[in-house]
Amino acid sequence: MTETAIALQQTLDAADALLNSWSTEFVGDLPEGWTIAREDPGRWDLTLQPGWLHIRGRYINNNDDTWLSKNIFLHKMDAYDVTVTTRIDSNMYLDGQSAWIGYTPESFRTDGHSIMMGIVIGNKGRYVYMDACWYDYCQCNAPDEDSWYNFSATDTLTFPGAVYLKLVRHGNVYTGYFSPEGNAWTYLGELEDFSPAEYFMMGAGGGNQWNEEKFDAFYDFVKFEIPKE
Repeated sequence: MTETAIALQQTLDAADALLNSWSTEFVGDLPEGWTIAREDPGRWDLTLQPGWLHIRGRYINNNDDTWLSKNIFLHKMDAYDVTVTTRIDSNMYLDGQSAWIGYTPESFRTDGHSIMMGIVIGNKGRYVYMDACWYDYCQCNAPDEDSWYNFSATDTLTFPGAVYLKLVRHGNVYTGYFSPEGNAWTYLGELEDFSPAEYFMMGAGGGNQWNEEKFDAFYDFVKFEIPKE
C-alpha cells in the first residue's frame, strides 16, 4: 500500500473505532454519551426486558404542553458519514403509534427539521417509513392513507415481530433499509439536500387524541459504523 492509502485506512479505522464506541447493546446502565430529552423516569427502563431499552410510548401533540414528546434518547454526532442499525420490537396496536430512529437539530422536531425512520401502525397494519420534518409539521403516512403531511417513503411490513432498521447517512443524503433478520436488506427510500443534524435520536409515541393509550417499544441495540454502501 502507498503512504496515502495507509494514511486513509488509518483515518477510516480511527473513525470506525469512534463510531463503535458510541454503539450499545443496552446491557446494564445507559452508556456514556447518551442523554434523554424531557425524561420521564417512570416510562423507560433497561430491566423489563434485559438487554433491551424499553420506552413506554404515548400520544404526542407538540402544541400541547400536557402531551409533549417524552424520553427522546439522544447521542451527539461528530461524524456525518454514519450507518446506524437497530432492531425494534413493539406491541403497538392503535393507528398512528410508532417507534423511530433519526436525526434532529436539538431534541426532537425542534426549529429546523428532523429526519426520521421507524415502524408505525396504519389503518391496515404495520408499515416502515422514512420522512423529513419541518418544525412540528411531520407525520408518517401509510401507503393506503391520505394526508397533507410530507413524507419520503413507506412500505408494508409483511412479516410479524421485530424489525431491523438501517439508516445510512452520507453528509446530507439519508438512505433507509429494513429487514426481518438483519441480513438481507430491503431498500426503503432516500432523502437528500438536508443539512446534517446535530443529534441521533430514538423515541416512541404517536397515536391520536381519541386513542391516547400507552404502548411498549423495545430497542435491542444501536450500532454505529462507517457506511459500506
